[in-house]
Amino acid sequence: MLMQPELLEHELHRSRVYRILADAFRPPAPELENALIRLGDHLTMLESEACNTAAGLPEAFTSAGGMEPLKVDYSRLFVGPFLLPAPPYGSVYLESRRRIMGDSTMDVLEHYREMGMAMAETFKDAPDHVSAELEFMHALVCRQAEALRTEDGDGLLDSLHRQHSFLRYHLGAWIPDFTAKVMEHAETRFYRLLGEITKRFIEEEKDALGTQVVERTTHAAF
Repeated sequence: MLMQPELLEHELHRSRVYRILADAFRPPAPELENALIRLGDHLTMLESEACNTAAGLPEAFTSAGGMEPLKVDYSRLFVGPFLLPAPPYGSVYLESRRRIMGDSTMDVLEHYREMGMAMAETFKDAPDHVSAELEFMHALVCRQAEALRTEDGDGLLDSLHRQHSFLRYHLGAWIPDFTAKVMEHAETRFYRLLGEITKRFIEEEKDALGTQVVERTTHAAF
């Protein structure tokens, strides 16, 4: 079992993985390269099975032939204007009519509001865009890390429950279908690898959080 300082470091690595993945599902920019190098390091420290795949991500990013091929692939997969091979919105996968801005989107917004969070004015996409949901998980894990640092048992348990619920009913519920489409339809190696890494990491997170919630609920937090 991890000791308190090790556990805090573990959560910081988790939060950084979520943040980097959120950035990677935004329009590609040159500054992403350094973050991709760190992604492999964080996944290695977490002993994630995704770490080996992540090791090839920076090279896939730089060998794509500049930003233009990546931007073209990003737009084709996630933006349009034509039919999207891999729609990046949770509601498309969770709603029976596969629509954007459905009831599941409103529930995502409620999760954000409960944590006192709102969509940034600069964010022009739907609240259940993959980058927004990954960013939300980053924020939840940061709060968990702060609860560990201050030995706030109630805050820790609340954060764990929120993470587990959000993965179970939102991000983790649709990421398998979404990443399968990314891996199938991406024309660049970078997005194929990104899809695989995201799929594996979220699968591991769902399993680990389910175990943690049970353990923390049945035992004293500290």
